[in-house]
Amino acid sequence: MELAMKHRMPLHVRSSFSKAEGTIVTDEEHLLEKVIVAGVAADKKTVKLTVRALPDHPGVVASVFEPLAEANISV
Repeated sequence: MELAMKHRMPLHVRSSFSKAEGTIVTDEEHLLEKVIVAGVAADKKTVKLTVRALPDHPGVVASVFEPLAEANISV
């Protein structure tokens, strides 16, 4: 990335696991009314989990989170 920025060359970052469009990293001169990404971060030890449509009954939420707690996974 440093070499691309040094020579003011846009860098297209893509995943080898999907066909997603990816992200273009460039200087301001190459921007053409696109969303600006200031940085990218990753943490292999952190996950974002969204739980939807759980029935509103006693014990349902506990049945989801108790196994995580038993595995020492902080929620």
